[in-house]
Amino acid sequence: MILFEKYGQHQPLNRQRDRYAREGVDLSLSTLADQVGACTVALKPLHDLIADHVLAAERLHGDDTPVPVLAKGKCATGRAWVYVRDDRPFGGPDPPAALFRYSRNRSGDHPVEHLRSYDKIIAGLAKDSFESQVEKGAAWVGTPKDVRERIADYREFTGGFEIASLQVNFNTVSYEDALASMRLFSQEVMPHFR
Repeated sequence: MILFEKYGQHQPLNRQRDRYAREGVDLSLSTLADQVGACTVALKPLHDLIADHVLAAERLHGDDTPVPVLAKGKCATGRAWVYVRDDRPFGGPDPPAALFRYSRNRSGDHPVEHLRSYDKIIAGLAKDSFESQVEKGAAWVGTPKDVRERIADYREFTGGFEIASLQVNFNTVSYEDALASMRLFSQEVMPHFR
């Protein structure tokens, strides 16, 4: 009940303490915090299994979103980082899953730590957050908007040169060739159009 109220209903522990007190149950804030800590330790093996499953994916979508955090006298902004795997559109048999991480800020150090051993395909909205993974060999895939902007930059750079559309049938191209092409594009071509 304490965890559900804290994370599911966004009720801070001090409000839970006050509600329990109104019902005649005297619980200290430290007791409630101890319960949250104990549950965190108990659930860590499950979290680790989910993390292993998500980070074993050939493709990840990573993003961060602002999260309001109660702080003394103010509301601070933390970040929830989410890494999602879903290979169903690519014919993968593994179940989809999401891994959530929290940080107090949007520093690029956080995805570096979260994805320190990941070197496959990362799709995300903010390439700067995943720059170190690209440097280590991961392939970054932007949004359609990113691609349109890069094409516009290229047209401007070349004086209006038209780019032919390239369509790849992934049923006839090996995974290794597709990954090598994406890595080459993200490491060799994209940096010239920033």
